[in-house]
Amino acid sequence: MTSERDYVKEIIDEYNIRLQEWGRSDTWTLTEFKMLEDLIYGSSRIRINANTLRRFFQQQTSSPQLATKNALCIFLGYESYSDFVMKKTKKVVNVSESFDGNNKVAKIKKDVIDEEETSNDKKKSRNKWLRRKVGSYSLYIGIIAILLFIVGVTFYSGIVKWYKEYLISRIRFEAVQTKGTSPLTVKFEYSIPESLFDSIYVIYEESNGDTIRKPLEKNMNVAYMTYIYVGKSLCYLKYGNRTLKTIRIETRTSGWSSYVREERQDFFCTRSFNDVYTGKGYISMPIQDIPKNILTDKLFVSYTYYKEGLVDGDNFMVEARVRNSKEDHGIPCYDAMMYVFSDTGLHGFSINQNCYSYIKFISGEKTITGDKYDFRKYNFDTSDWHIMRIQVVNRETTFYFDDEPILNTVYENSLGKANEITLRFKGCGAVDYVKLYDSKNQLIYENDFEKNQNEE
Repeated sequence: MTSERDYVKEIIDEYNIRLQEWGRSDTWTLTEFKMLEDLIYGSSRIRINANTLRRFFQQQTSSPQLATKNALCIFLGYESYSDFVMKKTKKVVNVSESFDGNNKVAKIKKDVIDEEETSNDKKKSRNKWLRRKVGSYSLYIGIIAILLFIVGVTFYSGIVKWYKEYLISRIRFEAVQTKGTSPLTVKFEYSIPESLFDSIYVIYEESNGDTIRKPLEKNMNVAYMTYIYVGKSLCYLKYGNRTLKTIRIETRTSGWSSYVREERQDFFCTRSFNDVYTGKGYISMPIQDIPKNILTDKLFVSYTYYKEGLVDGDNFMVEARVRNSKEDHGIPCYDAMMYVFSDTGLHGFSINQNCYSYIKFISGEKTITGDKYDFRKYNFDTSDWHIMRIQVVNRETTFYFDDEPILNTVYENSLGKANEITLRFKGCGAVDYVKLYDSKNQLIYENDFEKNQNEE
């Protein structure tokens, strides 16, 4: 007579087959049992604690609760534990009956053969035919069984993989502020499914290459990291050896800074701002200050002024006189860009020479690009000096080129206090002056770059 412990072993055997990808159940860790907890709940709507599951599969409990056995059997495709027992019992009975019936049939067939087959040749021929038929049927049944097993394992492996990817997609990991003066303490907010937590960790990378690996606390949902060195730093969210998210952190010094970026090689570095003064009343980075290995068509140079609470990001006017010629080591299409950043957004536009589809205007949540609008009527010849200007009045933005308004747009979400002005060029470019006005059109900052010093 089959005991309850025998049925428990049969349940465990079925799980070992269906979740073969995990290995045998006696090798499962708490991570697998937590995943199984979620899978069983998804199919049965019955929640079994991962520790309870571990005790069941390790057979550390003599009499599992009926609800536990019901949920386990529902996941396997049965209506309940009683349905599982009934079908297993019926299967045993059918097998027994089939065995007795086959014996009777074989006996009858033997009697018939003994009576009807009088010749040894006929008897051998008949037996050979029967063996051939039985062998063929056995082969077909074996092939079908193997195919069904492979399909079943593949299907359930796919379910497990899909569910893991689903949980990964539920992960939220964000940085509250990614730019600021050095040293910069960045707040990270996160939400991670509990079953994935043991395999999640963070790597913080400073701009000088120093790295720190830290786990995340389950009950905190926030983490803090102080970045000390000026430049581009990184934060990696990792799941095992897999990188789930990369966040860029940029630490600034107050006042003016200059940066070099090569986008194809993902190269980024700072350069002394004092070196960009030409002595001719404008700034431009010397070509010899740029590493030769990044002198490509993806080289960009930026001149940045940073100051906390610089101006109201929804009411201001900024203008700069710029150039990006061959003399300034400009790179076709000789792009020139002006940006004003806050902690929550930016205003800015990018112009170039004849590469109209790459022209771009950004204001808050609004972005207008040249691949969707026709800007061919504008002659942005950056080989000579031109004035770029952005004026924002109560969330209405107007972009100017040499005092001519070229685009107007309205945005909805306030940018708060702006803290950064950036002039960016494809190549080295040049800046003659920068002027910043407040909401009352009062000049609050100006630099004509006549003096070889970093003024705040």
